[in-house]
Amino acid sequence: MSKKTGPKPTFTATDAVRAATEIGLGNFTLSEVARRLGVATPSLYRVISSREDLVGMCLDDVNSEMLRRAQSIDGTWQDCIRAMTNLLWSMLEEVKGLDRVLLGATAHTHFVQLFEFIGKMILERGFHGGPSRVMFALNFVSDTVLAAHLQLVALREHLGDELSENPEAHTTESDTAAVENEFRIVPTQQWGERGWVDRKVDFIIAGFERNLD
Repeated sequence: MSKKTGPKPTFTATDAVRAATEIGLGNFTLSEVARRLGVATPSLYRVISSREDLVGMCLDDVNSEMLRRAQSIDGTWQDCIRAMTNLLWSMLEEVKGLDRVLLGATAHTHFVQLFEFIGKMILERGFHGGPSRVMFALNFVSDTVLAAHLQLVALREHLGDELSENPEAHTTESDTAAVENEFRIVPTQQWGERGWVDRKVDFIIAGFERNLD
């Protein structure tokens, strides 16, 4: 590869990552990133090689932030899995378009450190099995959280404020009890928050406790 020539850029790769993240990882363009940085689009190639390269750098940044936050995880292995759920959900809420990017075939390669750190923690807290079983558990939980968030984003885009104002969005205990006695899916206030994510994760944890895998 030929050595890049010309004046040094007035911005850094970190600046490009920040700009792309602010725009949204799912659909940012290099021209939008350049405009936000106040430079010409070709100037970006001083710090990145392609849009895919910048996406990868953004994912590395997300991994670093999640790894930093994961340092405070404590409790039983069950608590660790729930904390991982909360951590992933928080990042999906904070980083627009992250859920779509994580569907990519190579996205997981940017989170090796995070999963290794949490995986070892779960094993140390008494999880039965080896690394392979832990990774299966983390993959199962991550896929569940990701799918739930994608559904929530779609609902938000379709319904907007109507999601929380929907007359069928039951909020009282009696309403919730009534829904549980019906064989249909009815929008609830939870749909505008986290849906059934926590209930699903508890179900997954119970399955691993009973060695149902």
